[in-house]
Amino acid sequence: MKNSHSFTEIKIHLVLKTTRCIPFGEIKPQVEYWVKKSLARFEVNVIKFGIADNHIHLLFELHPSSCLSDLIDKIKSNSSLNLNKYFSAQWPGWRRGYWCASVGGSSLSRVKKYISNQ
Repeated sequence: MKNSHSFTEIKIHLVLKTTRCIPFGEIKPQVEYWVKKSLARFEVNVIKFGIADNHIHLLFELHPSSCLSDLIDKIKSNSSLNLNKYFSAQWPGWRRGYWCASVGGSSLSRVKKYISNQ
C-alpha cells in the first residue's frame, strides 16, 4: 500500500480448516465462490487462492489500517453465513482457529507455488 508519506507491503499466508477436518465434498466449488465473494466484500487484495479437501490457503496483502484477526473473523463469518444458508446439510463450518504468517522476500515465490499445488 502506498500513500503520499508511506509505503507498506504486508503479505499474509492464511490457512482456514473445516471443523474436525471434514472434507468439503461436493460443495467445494461453492466454498471457493463464497470465500472469494467475502474477500471481495472486504476489499482484500488476493495474490493467490488455493483449496484442498478440507482447508483453504490464501495469500493476500493486508492494508496497514486493518486488524488481521478482525479481518479473518469477518471472512470466516461472512462465508460461513452464506454456506449455511444454501448448503446447511453439507457445510461443516470453519474451525475456531486459523494459521497465518507474514511472507516476503524470496519466500513469496515459494508460497505462491505451494498454494498453486493445493
